[in-house]
Amino acid sequence: MIAITVKKNTTETNILRVVFFFIMVIGICAFFSPFVEVLGYLPIVGGFLKGTAGIIVFLAAFIISIPLFFVTFGLAWLRYHPVIGGAVTLIAVAAMVTLSMI
Repeated sequence: MIAITVKKNTTETNILRVVFFFIMVIGICAFFSPFVEVLGYLPIVGGFLKGTAGIIVFLAAFIISIPLFFVTFGLAWLRYHPVIGGAVTLIAVAAMVTLSMI
């Protein structure tokens, strides 16, 4: 009975992690959506630029959300699993530094 509850909690936690990752991506996209909308008002090429900028913003938000998610994940784990939390945080910071060099 306890094993079933532990399995259920683990599954629910993993599902919530994925959901919150995509909420982070959607939040970053929503932050930049006014800039994308302004491009739509340009004559002749506005629709094309709006669509292209929307795709670029989504891809950038997805790529930026990966290290941000892992920093959040690692910092949360520092309290109860310091070795795992520290390792995840260091990997995420290294990924952020690598992305900033590009």
